[in-house]
This record gives sequence, structure tokens and C-alpha cells, in this order.
Amino acid sequence: MKKISLTQLVNYQLTILLVLMSIGCSIGKSNKVDDNINLILIKNYYSKYKSDINKYQYFSLHSYELDSVNLKVYKISPEYNKIVLSPDGDGYFPKDYIQYKNKIFFIEGEITTQPSNKVFAFLKHRNLIDSTMYKVSRGMIDFKDVNDTDGKILSINSTKVASYVVCTLNNKILNQCRTNKSEVSAKNIQKGMKEVCN
Repeated sequence: MKKISLTQLVNYQLTILLVLMSIGCSIGKSNKVDDNINLILIKNYYSKYKSDINKYQYFSLHSYELDSVNLKVYKISPEYNKIVLSPDGDGYFPKDYIQYKNKIFFIEGEITTQPSNKVFAFLKHRNLIDSTMYKVSRGMIDFKDVNDTDGKILSINSTKVASYVVCTLNNKILNQCRTNKSEVSAKNIQKGMKEVCN
């Protein structure tokens, strides 16, 4: 009989749990658009993490799919950076935003030179676009006049990321955790799967 390692066993168990969860959530009503789950998660985050809500004005919401077609991980965290334009004029712009109780949640994002008019107008109105390096490359300002923080992406290690495992068929939150890491570990996902499947 062929022996398998502990890592292979954990991966095998995780795969089985993901499949079971996918089957369980497929009994849900119907596939709803992401806007519904975005608002559900924002309301959850707003009510649960008051320290960040009181401290920050802007937040980002990103998602990625798990191996199962019916499961997604959503992440919400404080956003403290402006959109920094490169010398070529592109930047990592949100695809959309949701305003909830005077807080702004930026949805997803992509590197582009052409964000939507709605997003661009909002960012410009709120002074959330840093075009310093773009202007330097075009000779519009002199590099010696640039401040230390201009044109840079700041990193704040103390901020935490709230992660949610969601069934996409019924928008049910199957598991959630909050850590100082941007990715959900296999251990945390496995723990959530066990709680749901037992």
C-alpha cells in the first residue's frame, strides 16, 4: 500500500470538504449578482469591526474563487492609499464603489488608464489620485519638489483583513475570520469547512 504524506492527507481532506460545501450550497435559491453579496458583507463588516470603521474612511473589497465553482473568498480591509499613477498614466483603479453610512468601499480593481467615468469623477472629487510621478515624467513638475510620500504605495502592517467564505448560489456566509494577512490560509479554510459540514 502506498503511503501518503500528512500534507497530501490535509489537501485531500480539504478538497473533500470543499466539494461537500459546494454540494450543500447548491441547494440554495438562485445565483445572485455580486452586488447583493457585496452589500451583505459590507453591512457585516460595518457592524462587526467598529474600530476600523471609526478609524478609516475608505475600504477595499476583493474576491477570488476557490477550487469549488460555488465558493468564493471575499476580503475587506482599510484602504489608506491614493491611486498612484505610473509615469505611463496607468494605475490600479477600483471597478466600482459602494457608499454605506458615509464610508466608501472600493470594489475589486484593475490596472488601467481608463477607469469608468463614475469612478474617476469620484476619485478626483475626493482627491484620491496621486499623479506625481506621471507629472514628473511629463516635465509638469520638477522631481526636487516631490515630497517623500508622493507617488508611493504605503504599507501599514497593523491593519487587519476580514475574510469571508461565501456560497455564491445563496450568498450565505459559511465562514469568516480576521487576520493581519491578506490571504486565507488552508488551515483557516479547513476549519471553516469542518464547522459547516459537521
